[in-house]
Amino acid sequence: MKQETSVVARNYRLQEWAFMVQECNKRPRGMTITQWCSEHDIKPANYYYRLNEVRKACLETLPVE
Repeated sequence: MKQETSVVARNYRLQEWAFMVQECNKRPRGMTITQWCSEHDIKPANYYYRLNEVRKACLETLPVE
């Protein structure tokens, strides 16, 4: 049961982080990621960590060739 809860929690976090990455990608032309992070009270290091975790999760869903 505990393991199921942690999987659900991880998936929820990944969904939130993926939404955050999508929103950052919609930032105005000329605005840096650092500026966007500052406006949204996110440390750039946290943004890049979350981006990396979302990318890894996406790669895990790809079929193995």
